[in-house]
Amino acid sequence: MPCHLHRFVVQQGKKATLAIEWACDLPPYRLHSTLPAEEVNVAVTIQRPYSQVIHPFHSILLAGSIPLFLGAVLCDIAYTRSYHIQWSNFASWLIVFGLIFTGIALVFAIVDIARASRRSREGFIYTAILLAAWIVGFFNALMHARDAWATMPSGLILSIITGVLVCLATWLGFRTPRGERP
Repeated sequence: MPCHLHRFVVQQGKKATLAIEWACDLPPYRLHSTLPAEEVNVAVTIQRPYSQVIHPFHSILLAGSIPLFLGAVLCDIAYTRSYHIQWSNFASWLIVFGLIFTGIALVFAIVDIARASRRSREGFIYTAILLAAWIVGFFNALMHARDAWATMPSGLILSIITGVLVCLATWLGFRTPRGERP
């Protein structure tokens, strides 16, 4: 039985009046019954029905850090298999650019949780994991600044940990609702 609820809000000064009209269609008679309108004084509150998403530039930086850190992991794996020093150089450059992307995304995340309207428990977890990824990535960059022979195996391990943390932070960043849920 399809029923329709019609609501009308009438603004009068500081008061808002809510008129409710209820109509039901009953087959086969197609009966339209309308109940008399009730007047109720309500406070006007604006709620966003959907959670806010992250800023587009924030999402570009967050998503762009994944291929940079995963590329560093692949370069470290290539170095361990071939011992060509250029793979270590590629890895260190990818880590530096990944740190730049992640650092700017981290600033966006900190600003996000600093705003009261966008603060949530999941936002704190996302920011903490992104911060951990940046710290591990920074130590990974310091490890890759050494001689190529001295970077293995700890450079590969740090690259894998950083890659996993960045993937987890990106997943949390895109799935975490901002603000209150409806």
